[in-house]
Amino acid sequence: GSLEVTPPTGTALSTPFYFSTTRWTDDAEDLPLVYVLAYYSVKATSQNIVKTRDAISYKTATLGQGLLENNYLVVGIATAFDNLNSSATATSSITVTPPASADAVLNSTFAALDFALLDSNPSAVQEAVDGALSSVNAVNCTVPTTCSTLNREICSETARTCGPCLTGYIGQIGDANVACLAKTDAVRRLAAANDTTPKSCPGDCSGQGTCEFTDLYEQPISICTVSEPSCRARCSCAAGFYGKSCSLGWEEYQQLTSLREKLCTSMYATISLQDVTPDVVKARGLSISNILVDISQISDIALGNCTAALVETVIAYPVLSCQGPAAALTSK
Repeated sequence: GSLEVTPPTGTALSTPFYFSTTRWTDDAEDLPLVYVLAYYSVKATSQNIVKTRDAISYKTATLGQGLLENNYLVVGIATAFDNLNSSATATSSITVTPPASADAVLNSTFAALDFALLDSNPSAVQEAVDGALSSVNAVNCTVPTTCSTLNREICSETARTCGPCLTGYIGQIGDANVACLAKTDAVRRLAAANDTTPKSCPGDCSGQGTCEFTDLYEQPISICTVSEPSCRARCSCAAGFYGKSCSLGWEEYQQLTSLREKLCTSMYATISLQDVTPDVVKARGLSISNILVDISQISDIALGNCTAALVETVIAYPVLSCQGPAAALTSK
């Protein structure tokens, strides 16, 4: 099969992209085929769903932006399933640049969500949520060291900070600028016994805060090494700066807090209206995880609605929520 996405270049949240997948074949007894259309900008395991699983092979949607570090590349992906649940994929690369301004992100997202809610359209809510998150979660990825030399994924979620350890490597959990080591028993033992490298704070607090260490009970401690799982490093921002890496001013912080609250509220308002499939559960878990990526921007209302959306999904669909790729997301 093949996937075509047109136009090849556009702007996040405003350009309508047309996905069409064709030329799939299978044994007659394994028909009919159904299709999922999606896209990703970081890794194939974190797909934003454009169209959930059904017999329709096309969809028009607005998308989220790609990463600056990847020249705004976005990969469209079509997955075809037969009646035995066997699957195959086809991809198509496009370029999706950021909206003109932060105000454009806010205005277009609020308008899209209001329209989707008025129309009782959970798919449109999901589309608007994912598109907005690709922009508001985009960060300054000027890092002090090339992430690949640290055996880490590229910077994508935390300002000036590389992503998690690559598969096959161990080190400080989550985003950090501390090197990960090869995952062997010998290295694991050596790391646990001797590695006194301190954990790093997100983006080194952007030079606008201090890096502090706490234990599991949020009590301050003086030492927190990468081999110690019972402590964490976090930024204490200077006056006037906010966010997990102290990279936000007051106005931007307020805007992002308001937006994330709207995203959570909108998702929870429509979960009961959506036909649930494994793809929906996975997409819902990924979206909520991305909304909550910086807990300092999450209001009590946002936390309540996003938590309720996730918990009610797991309770209503325990089998779908606790198997395959969805399990890792719903357990976060």
